[in-house]
Amino acid sequence: MPLAYDYDNTLKSIGPVIDEHEQWFDQVMRRTVYPELYEAGTQFPLPASFERWVAEAQKNDFIEEITINALRQMHGDLDHAARALGAAGQKRPPTNAFDQFVNRYEDFIVRMRRIERDAAQADSGIDSVTGLRSKKAMDKDLERELERRSRRGMPFCLVVARLDNFHAVREAMDEAQIRTVLEKASVLIKRCVRSFDDAYRSGEAEFVMALKHSDVAGGTAAINRLRGYLEEDPIIFNKDGQNFSITMSYCASEPMPGDVIETLLTNMRQDLSAYEGTGDQTLEYAEQSPLERFVNLMGDDDAEKASS
Repeated sequence: MPLAYDYDNTLKSIGPVIDEHEQWFDQVMRRTVYPELYEAGTQFPLPASFERWVAEAQKNDFIEEITINALRQMHGDLDHAARALGAAGQKRPPTNAFDQFVNRYEDFIVRMRRIERDAAQADSGIDSVTGLRSKKAMDKDLERELERRSRRGMPFCLVVARLDNFHAVREAMDEAQIRTVLEKASVLIKRCVRSFDDAYRSGEAEFVMALKHSDVAGGTAAINRLRGYLEEDPIIFNKDGQNFSITMSYCASEPMPGDVIETLLTNMRQDLSAYEGTGDQTLEYAEQSPLERFVNLMGDDDAEKASS
């Protein structure tokens, strides 16, 4: 329930941000058309609602950091363009300064409306970039599937698939390239699952497949299908005229009655992260008790100290 509340609040708060910026735009335009009605140097500061909205969006993990940074850059460019208009004082500003201001404003509003649309899709359980089911939907679906496992003994398998080294790779891509890579990955995952399975985008570069009526062997078979599709149709991005391929790593697990889904996924992610940088890994996750995990972790720490 809290997650739904956070999404709903963030979605509803986008509208007022857009409305306040439209009012601000009207003020700047009026000063530009009728400069003689205003004192020289009159400026209209950008509405503070945008930064308040950003703070809430970051707190609720509503949008990715790279998108927030791009929005802040656009907002700053808009402020700079508005100040350039105001610098003309009581004279008509240069045409290029006026055009730049209008273009910056339209770019910002279009981006905010796109996020508003994406938020509505996310709230409906669909990830706006990939068309897969969203993390919000995943949390509910997997709890329901685990309950079915407990009641009827029907197995299901979870597969976490992650784009390798994506945090480093994305620094070399613009937003359009990042979107293309995620869309391409989702197409391969959709080919991999059966009609009654579910697939989710569970993180920036992470996907989860819930394979019904399948054990870990079925999960491994799905991974092999996905790996084959990726070899046949690789995910490639171009940087400075050179093509680079992106690999994926995978972890499969069969949830058991009594498991906590979020804990299980956290442990699977940790196991994947242990192999970060090697690329194209397939892991089979074996459930351990918290004590076993703690003992193993301490053993790894002691071994590292001994080798240093």
